[in-house]
Amino acid sequence: MTCPETAWFDDKLVAVDFETSGADVYRDRIVTAAVVHIRRGARPRSFGWVIDPGIEVPEQATQVHGWTTDRLRAHPSVMAPAQALFEITGMLAYPLGHGIPLVAFNAAFDLTILEAENRRHDQPTLIKRLAPKPVAPVCDPFVIDKATSRRQGSRRLDDQCRFHRVTLAGAHTADADAIAAARLLVALLRKHPHLGNLTARELHERQVIWRAEQQDSLRRYFEAKQIEHDGCPPGWPIQAAPVASQGVLA
Repeated sequence: MTCPETAWFDDKLVAVDFETSGADVYRDRIVTAAVVHIRRGARPRSFGWVIDPGIEVPEQATQVHGWTTDRLRAHPSVMAPAQALFEITGMLAYPLGHGIPLVAFNAAFDLTILEAENRRHDQPTLIKRLAPKPVAPVCDPFVIDKATSRRQGSRRLDDQCRFHRVTLAGAHTADADAIAAARLLVALLRKHPHLGNLTARELHERQVIWRAEQQDSLRRYFEAKQIEHDGCPPGWPIQAAPVASQGVLA
């Protein structure tokens, strides 16, 4: 079985990536963002934001993406969170509303932190903008790779790109990571044509199931090893906010 020469994932995609102040989707903040439009036969068109998160950026986060609090606030294009979030969410809602697939590596992180930030700053969430339609179709190479490969080792974006021979130029910059995620999606669907022959909506539904299975497996592993964990929430592409976080987020 092979994929058609011009499949849907070769036509139009929108990719998103965030660099953040940390890994807590409900309490950390977005510091830079990129939304990239990818069309067949054209160069990727990238839109970027630098955001003052309103908190100090921890050193651990700076070591990953290079952005300090001072660097963010001194950037000539720095934006207040509310305006940036309004623009970013709109640039995701429009293509999704028209059926264009959204690529997000580890979507449950990026899309959940986006919604948490929208609630924090009293901005319309992606869910509300698309209602009554769902946030779909979303394509997540992180979930797809875990579902199609039993190999051991890291599944970070840079490691997956290396394994699947996908170019990642400028890791941990939002636009480079977004473009690499889209390239990785194409590589995975070409490598697994039984998935590449699905529609984007069908692939989305498969990922909902895979993510729940993956999180259930991870939870069992943590419990067997007596490792503290966050419950391994199965929600995808957006996790439901815990009860304690449904009001005003800190």
